[in-house]
Amino acid sequence: MKLVFCGTPEFGVPTLEAVIAAGHEVALVVTQPDRAAGRRIACPLLALWSAAGALDTWYAGDSGPLALWQAWSDDVRGDALDGGHFFPEEAPERTAEALERFFTS
Repeated sequence: MKLVFCGTPEFGVPTLEAVIAAGHEVALVVTQPDRAAGRRIACPLLALWSAAGALDTWYAGDSGPLALWQAWSDDVRGDALDGGHFFPEEAPERTAEALERFFTS
């Protein structure tokens, strides 16, 4: 899986190392110095999360998960998908539909 990783060095490095060790390709790493320098993600960005998870609740004060990504990119799309912690496994058809819509738009 190809990923964009966002995190601060002190907390993000162990997680980033685990993501790489798991065999995922990291296309871009975004850190707080990028934000301070005014750098933003230039390509369209798709954010998907589990509707059964807590992200909508955790980030309700920030206008939801998409609003967090809009701070980093001008072209953010996404939605909560039915399923649990790992929704691509629990709802593969819905995940594939979301990815197809994103990549063909």
